[in-house]
Amino acid sequence: MGQLSVTSWHPQQRWQRTFLAITAGGQIVGVCSYGPGRQPERQGWGEIYSLYVDPDFEGQGIGGQLFTAAIKQLQSDYTKLYLIVLTNNQTARTFYAHHGFHAVGAAEDTDTPFGTIHEITYTKE
Repeated sequence: MGQLSVTSWHPQQRWQRTFLAITAGGQIVGVCSYGPGRQPERQGWGEIYSLYVDPDFEGQGIGGQLFTAAIKQLQSDYTKLYLIVLTNNQTARTFYAHHGFHAVGAAEDTDTPFGTIHEITYTKE
């Protein structure tokens, strides 16, 4: 599977709903973007679009701080939240469960130019 790029991620459309973790030297080491739900069946919900922490900075609480800030912001507008995670990303799934999200429904397969991805939706109500 490919990596995020400006072409696939479209950060210019999300900059107003993105939290960044930046070192004292100005290096971006984490990002969490969020906003209104994009799934038609979850209109009126808030969605976490992405959460990423540079592997060299994992284990320092950066992801938790970014995620908590995004959840707090979303909860000011939405009572129901969701996110989509790769089924084989057990670390992320454990992290989301720790923050009160629960897997719902069956995993879904999506064909992409990089191959088939297997994802599951997590919700928090």
